[in-house]
Amino acid sequence: MKRKLGYAVLLLLVGLMLTYVIRYKTGSCICEMIPKDAEAVVQVQVRSLEKYFLHDVISNPMSYITSDNKPKQDSVVNKGTKESSKTPAKVKLMEGLAVPKSLLFYRKDNTWFSSGIEIKDVSKVEKFLSQNNYEAQSGEDKIYRKKKRSIRIEDNQLRLAYGGDSGKASKGLTKKYDSFLSKGDQLFDATLSAEGDIAFTDSQGQFLNVNFGAGKIDIDGHYNIKALQPSANEVSTEGIGVLSTKLDMPEFLNFLSQDHKEKFSNFTKLRLDSLAQHMNGDVGVVLKDFAMSVDTITTYEYDDNFNKVEVKEVKENLAPSYSLALGMDEEAVSYMKRQKAIVEQEGKEVLAIMPLVPTYCKQSQEALYLYTVDMPNEANQASASNLKMEFALDVDKYLAASKNSTASWNKQLQDISKMNLTIDNEDKIRGRILFQDNRNSLVSLVK
Repeated sequence: MKRKLGYAVLLLLVGLMLTYVIRYKTGSCICEMIPKDAEAVVQVQVRSLEKYFLHDVISNPMSYITSDNKPKQDSVVNKGTKESSKTPAKVKLMEGLAVPKSLLFYRKDNTWFSSGIEIKDVSKVEKFLSQNNYEAQSGEDKIYRKKKRSIRIEDNQLRLAYGGDSGKASKGLTKKYDSFLSKGDQLFDATLSAEGDIAFTDSQGQFLNVNFGAGKIDIDGHYNIKALQPSANEVSTEGIGVLSTKLDMPEFLNFLSQDHKEKFSNFTKLRLDSLAQHMNGDVGVVLKDFAMSVDTITTYEYDDNFNKVEVKEVKENLAPSYSLALGMDEEAVSYMKRQKAIVEQEGKEVLAIMPLVPTYCKQSQEALYLYTVDMPNEANQASASNLKMEFALDVDKYLAASKNSTASWNKQLQDISKMNLTIDNEDKIRGRILFQDNRNSLVSLVK
C-alpha cells in the first residue's frame, strides 16, 4: 500500500513537472507573424509574466486570501425611492480572451499592430467595447475605434492597432500578408533571441529589454534617441534627485507636436522656436529637498457698516528646493525679460511664470541658473561625463521629504525605493527600479 502511494505521488510530481516544462520552458513560435516590411517588433513573453504570478502565489499564499466580511460595493441606493439597483460590472478585455504564449506587436508606417489573440468569449469582448465607448467603423469588417486605438474581430481572433489615423489602422488590420520574416532575416533573428520579458527590436539592430526580477525591474539596450546629443559635463550627485541631459534642439523641436508648442507658449508667453535658436541643449536639474513656504494672502471683506476691512490669511505650502541650469546665451535671457518671463522683485530677478514656487534667476554667458533657496554651483549643473542622459531619484528620501504633499504620484511611488536611468554617448541604455520588498516587481506593480 505504501509502495502504491509512493508511486502515485511520484507520478503526480512528474506530471506537474512535465506540465510546468511544457507551459513555461518551451519556446514560442513567431513564424508567419511578422510581415516582411515591418520596421520594429515588441515581444511580450506572456508565459514568463504568468510564471511570476504562479511563483508568488506559491511563495505568498496568504496575500491572495481576501476576507468575505468586506462590504460589497455592487449596488446603488436611490434616495427618493430607497430602492437599490446593481451597477453593471466593468468587464476587462482579457476576460474574453485566451492567454497567448507570447504576444507580438510590429510597427508599420508609425502604427503598431498586434498578432492575433484567440477569443474565448466574444460577448465579453463586445461588452468591453461597449462599456469603453469604442465606435464601430463603417464597412463589412468588425473594427472598433477609440482615439488612437483600434480593435478588429474576425474568425474568433482579436487584433489591436495603435497610432496613425483610422484609415491606416483599418488597412493594416484587414490586409492579408503573404510574405513574412523568417530565420536569417535580421529583425526575425533579433526578435527570436531577445532576452527580455518585454523586448523591443528594430530593423536597424537597436534593442531594449525589460526584465522583472525579485524586487527590481532592469532595463538595458542600445537605442539612438535623436533628440539627445553627446555631453561631457558633470553633475552634482547631492540631493534627492538628478535629471541631466543635452538636447539636440532642432531634433527636439521636430519631436514636439504643434499642440505641445502652443501649450508652452500659452503658459509661458514665450515662443519655444525663438528660445531654441539661442540654446545649446544643456539641461541640469537637482532636487535638493522640500520645505514649508509661508504665504500671506490678502483679501477684503465688508463689516456691518459696509466698511472695507482688510483680511490677511497665512497659508503654508510644501515647496520643492531645486536648482535648474539651462544652456542659453544672453540674447535668450534678454528675450525672456522682454516678455516679462523674468522680472525684478526686491532687488532680485525672479522667474514670473512660476508664481507658486518663488524661483530666482542668475545669468552667465552660457547658461541661465534657476534656484529656489541656495545659489547653485555653476560647475555642477549638467550631466555626468560621457553620458547623453542621467536620471536618478531616491524615492525613499523623496517620500520622506514630501510626506505632507498631496501630489497624486506620491501614492503611486509607495512601493518603490530607488530609480535610475543612464544613456551613454554610445547609446547604451541602463536602468533599474528597486522596490521596497523582494517580491517579483511585476507582482508589486499590479497588486
